[in-house]
Amino acid sequence: LVASAVGNAGMYLSEFVEDAYLLQGAAEAGIAPIFFAKQMPFTKSPYVAGVFQFAIISVMVVFDFSEILVFDNFFTGMAVLLQFVSFFVLRWRRPDLPRPFVVPCLALPLFLPAVGILCFMLFHCFVKAGKASLVTAVAFALGTPYGCWVIRREQLRKASGG
Repeated sequence: LVASAVGNAGMYLSEFVEDAYLLQGAAEAGIAPIFFAKQMPFTKSPYVAGVFQFAIISVMVVFDFSEILVFDNFFTGMAVLLQFVSFFVLRWRRPDLPRPFVVPCLALPLFLPAVGILCFMLFHCFVKAGKASLVTAVAFALGTPYGCWVIRREQLRKASGG
C-alpha cells in the first residue's frame, strides 16, 4: 500500500513538474504571459508556473470526477476541432507546403461524420455538465480572446520584419 502511494505520488509530481516546464517554455516562446517564465534563482525551477498549476488543481478539487471529465473532454474536443479546421485551411490556402503524409481525397468525406460526432460531444459537454459548464465557459471566454491576441501579435511581428 505504501509503495503504491509513493509510486502514484511520484507519477503525479513528475507530471506536475513537466507541465510547469512546458508552461515556462510557452512563456519564453511568447505563447503564454512572460511571468510564467520566472525561475527560482538557485534551482532554475519555474515557480510561477508551478503556483499557477497548484491554484488550478486546488479549484478542480471541489468538482466531482465526472465533471472534471466533462471539462477535460470539452477542451480535448475543441483541440480536435481546431486541428480539423487548420487541416482544411492549410490545405486550401497553402497547398504547396511540404507535409509529412498525404491524405487521399477519398478519405476526406470521413471528416463529416467525425465532425458531427465531435459537435454532438461538445454540445453535450457544454450544455449537460452542470457547474463544469460555468468553468468551461469562463476558460473558453478568457482563452479565445487571448489566443486571438497572440496570433495577431505574431502577424504584426512578422509584418514588421521582427
